[in-house]
Amino acid sequence: MEKTNNMNERIQTSSKPSSVQVCKCQSEDSLLDFETGVKMMSLADYQRAMPQEEDDDVLLVGPALERDGVLFVVAPTGIGKSVWSDQAAPMFRAGLTFSGLTPRKPLNIWTIQFEDSDRRLSTDRDDIKAYLVKERPDVDWNDIFSKTMFPRFPAVKGVEFIERLDHLLEKSKAQSCLPDALTINTLFSVMPGDISSSTTCSAFLRGGILDGKYTIGLLGILQKYHIGCIIIHHTVKPPMTDRELKAWINSPNPEYLACGSSEL
Repeated sequence: MEKTNNMNERIQTSSKPSSVQVCKCQSEDSLLDFETGVKMMSLADYQRAMPQEEDDDVLLVGPALERDGVLFVVAPTGIGKSVWSDQAAPMFRAGLTFSGLTPRKPLNIWTIQFEDSDRRLSTDRDDIKAYLVKERPDVDWNDIFSKTMFPRFPAVKGVEFIERLDHLLEKSKAQSCLPDALTINTLFSVMPGDISSSTTCSAFLRGGILDGKYTIGLLGILQKYHIGCIIIHHTVKPPMTDRELKAWINSPNPEYLACGSSEL
């Protein structure tokens, strides 16, 4: 018993993480080991999840998008995912429900898209704005559109994309203008190499060695800045022949990516 008391005193008085601190797992006093970034928690430490409408970490209610998490929007090519993301951004900025997703508050979402040219995007923007002005004349859409960010990234993939995104978010954090979430349109546009490779996907999304360099991955970026992410993901179109059926069956699905918290 005396030995145990001495150990507890060591834990309470030590200002530097140690193996003794890491081994202490009392529910009323969970510990963060600063050397490893690991928070030691007992099963009793985890709080019961609040309703989505009351949880500050939930950005979109429905198929929930949470901070540090990913919402996949998955559909075949040519079905309108880009237009969906173009309309979702100003709707969520205005705090309005769209496609069954309800923002808990007006959201600042950066849409990073590689699918459309400036001309095509501006055309879609004008059509979307005309529709929204007609449907919701009570909203100041000029103000909403001026605050809805579509940063134009160069054509980079993999580690270079992660590094540029990290740098941009770091500058935004310093200026107190971090987004609540990102939309990346599409996963194919930023994923290097073979998207059907679990090694490549794991490194890009969850961190690891990619293109011969270490990266914290997309999830590492989301956790670092405590933001969410909507990823637009193509699947191949439904098969028309037996040969196409085989290719369709073997095509990559979002489930293997192991980073989605929700799917739409």
